[in-house]
Amino acid sequence: MSTEQRTQHPFHMYEAILRQPDAFAQTVMHNEKVVEQFVANIANCERLFIVGIGTSYYAAKVGQFLVRTYCGDLFTCAFHSFDFALYGPHLTSRDCLIGISHRGNKIYTLDSLKRGREASCYTALITGEGVTASVANADITFYTVAQEKSSAHTISYVGAIAVLASIAERLGYHRTSNCLLTKSFLYDELPKALHTAITTENDIAQLARKYLSRRRFWLVGGGSGAITAYEIALKIKETSYLQAEGMSIETMLH
Repeated sequence: MSTEQRTQHPFHMYEAILRQPDAFAQTVMHNEKVVEQFVANIANCERLFIVGIGTSYYAAKVGQFLVRTYCGDLFTCAFHSFDFALYGPHLTSRDCLIGISHRGNKIYTLDSLKRGREASCYTALITGEGVTASVANADITFYTVAQEKSSAHTISYVGAIAVLASIAERLGYHRTSNCLLTKSFLYDELPKALHTAITTENDIAQLARKYLSRRRFWLVGGGSGAITAYEIALKIKETSYLQAEGMSIETMLH
């Protein structure tokens, strides 16, 4: 996290959000060969576990959704790193484990990878650029984007999803001979959709001001949308706490 402090718009997180469309496409491209290597080693595994903590846990849940949707009957389960490291299932050499930690310093995620390595699982780490020390228990490492300057993980979350989507696309092809997530979708269509979402910034700001005084907000979604809805609900609670501590709504809207 950057030591540079900003007290007004644009904040580090705002700039990171604007870079998300390009980051998705670039992460897919930069990891293409590594994904091929990874999938070649796990295509016949019996179970795939994806672990993370905090925002990375929600990325893991999206990864679970993607693999279950596009990779046939492969058993896939997202675990919170704390639960996996301390109470996780019995592992065998037929299992595969993916850990997600952007800064590469989450203790329970690293402990989960170590547990997988000790059980002779094939292990992988999805992390941010510049991370080196924590890759010891990973057979393969996927690098996403530069380290976040904001304490909130936004562009790095998109980077992790990009890697997981690439894995789902290749793994699905190896296991089912079908290509349900095309390269044109990952390289072009999805980044364009992210860009379109960003252009609604002014509309969203107006809605936020309009409904600021409402007592309750209900967020709904299905599939991967349900995962996003749940995380947004938590973020709103955090924002409400910040407002109670004296942060102005203008600051939070920016």
